[in-house]
Amino acid sequence: MIVKNGLVWNGRSFEKRTLYVEDNKFVEYTDLGPVVDATGLFVMPGFVDSHAHVIGTGLKLLTYDLEKVELEDVLSEANDKTFIVARGWEKLPANEILNRANSFDKPIFLIRKCG
Repeated sequence: MIVKNGLVWNGRSFEKRTLYVEDNKFVEYTDLGPVVDATGLFVMPGFVDSHAHVIGTGLKLLTYDLEKVELEDVLSEANDKTFIVARGWEKLPANEILNRANSFDKPIFLIRKCG
């Protein structure tokens, strides 16, 4: 079987890949069996611990990622938003940034890096 275009979990992140399966095992390459188009789907091996936070990983794509941008930058660019959801902060934000967030006229929901 060939599974094309899926978002494959490599143990650290998802990456778009094609998987080849022969005799119920991943192999380097095969041209046998049906082709499954997994465009837009997550592909994970069955032996992965079910405690993988798959939904959280997907929802993370819909929020501001504080592992990549600063909260201050989010507050600056989010003026047109009804509310703000940002996740991934590790260190406590500086007091002046929290004061600015507190004066923001829209709800802000911050989720720490650990979930």
